[in-house]
Order: sequence, then C-alpha cells, then structure tokens
Amino acid sequence: MEHLMADRFKGKDGERRLADSLAEQVLVGGDATLASELARCGELLQFQAGDQVIVQGGHDNDIYFIVLGAVDVFVHGRKVASRRAGSHVGEMALVQPAQLRSATVTASEQSVLLRVSEPDFVGLGDTFPVLWRRIAKELARRLEQRNSLVANTRDKIRIFIMSSVESLDIARAIQNGLEYDPYLVVVWTDGVFRASSYPIDALEGEVDQSDFAIAIAHADDVTHTRGKTWPTARDNVVFELGLFIGRLVVHLVTDGVGNL
Repeated sequence: MEHLMADRFKGKDGERRLADSLAEQVLVGGDATLASELARCGELLQFQAGDQVIVQGGHDNDIYFIVLGAVDVFVHGRKVASRRAGSHVGEMALVQPAQLRSATVTASEQSVLLRVSEPDFVGLGDTFPVLWRRIAKELARRLEQRNSLVANTRDKIRIFIMSSVESLDIARAIQNGLEYDPYLVVVWTDGVFRASSYPIDALEGEVDQSDFAIAIAHADDVTHTRGKTWPTARDNVVFELGLFIGRLVVHLVTDGVGNL
C-alpha cells in the first residue's frame, strides 16, 4: 500500500501518465516533449505526511515537481506557503547553486514528487530556453507572495489588548502604564470594531498590524463540568487569543487566578 501511489507511474502506461501529469506543471506549460524529457531524467520519490523533502540551510540544489499530493513550506519554523500537484519547489537553490536552501519543505499528505538534479535541469534549459523565463516569472510571483507576509516597518511596537467588558479596567491600566514607553498600545475598544465591518475582518486586520498581543484571561464566567465548577475566561477572549497565537506564533502566560 505504501508504494501504491508511485506505482501508478511505472511501466509503459505509467510513463504516459507521468508525462501527462508533468505537462500540466507551471514550468512545462503543456509542452509534451519537455514533459517527456523531464520524466526521463527525473527520479520519482514518494513521501509520507510529515516527511521532509528539503531542509532549510541544506546544500543540495535539486528541483522537485509535485506530481501527486501537497507540501508545506516553512521559513524558520513558520509556515509561509503550501504547494499542490502541478507546482514545484526548490527552484531558488537551483538557479543559484551557491545559495543554501532558504526554506524547509514538508509533505502535508502522502505525495509523489519528481526530483530533477541541477545538471539535468540546466541541460533541459539549454534545449528549452523558455524554462528560464517561466522560472523567472514564478520566482517574481512567489517573491510578491512572500512580501505579503512581511509586516510594514513601524516607529513603535504595536501591542493589541483583548479583554472582556468586565476586564476593561485592567486593559486600560496596562495601556496607561505604557503611555510613556515606545509602544503603541491599542485596546479593543479603541475604534477596532466598526459598524461598517465584520468583527472577524477587524480582528484579522489587527493581527496583521500588531507585533504583540495581550489577552486578559480574567475569571469572568463559570463553567460546570464533570461535577466541578471552574472559573473561566470569556469565550470571545479565548477565541481572539487563539487567532493571534495562530498568526503571531507566540504567546505569553502569566500567573493568575488559581484553576483558571
């Protein structure tokens, strides 16, 4: 069962399927001859979910064409992109052989990729010069996509504070305490949620603008579960905290109410 996916591309019929699949690649652009040449010089590899295809900082410079499945791209541990069948990964180190791998690529599901070495790809580029133009266009597109993940520079560190209405006094106290420090502190009541926008959109906008977030996890509610009663933070605060953690990939936990 483990090799079933890759077995689809073995034998005479398998070679035809592989060539048809490669013809749909962005870099191939439907060129049947180029697709056949890629299939001839490449090596089919199968990966399980979680397997690393490329490791950031590595010295290898092969290019991988995703035939089946999908991969995730991570830079310094942060997921920055996903790629599916019909796309490729590893082109940056291929174009500049002296450059180390700039990202880690991990299979997000069972996948089949075609690995093509740098010398073989360069040889194909000599025969099919359009390959280099397509790579340049794809690199430009991916650079634009990567830039969208980079926050605009700010003169002050921006901190967003989320809380329940009942805990606003704590949020305001933090804001006032940092008034003369080089921080821009925004409490959720400071015009974040407007009548003309959806709350989720407003929150996502704050996530994009903020460098840090503080959640006032005060015991505003009580939860009864399994015969016990526990103090609980307001559900919207927990939700907003999860949203910020998921995007900023960092959170702070401080001592608070016992059993919270």
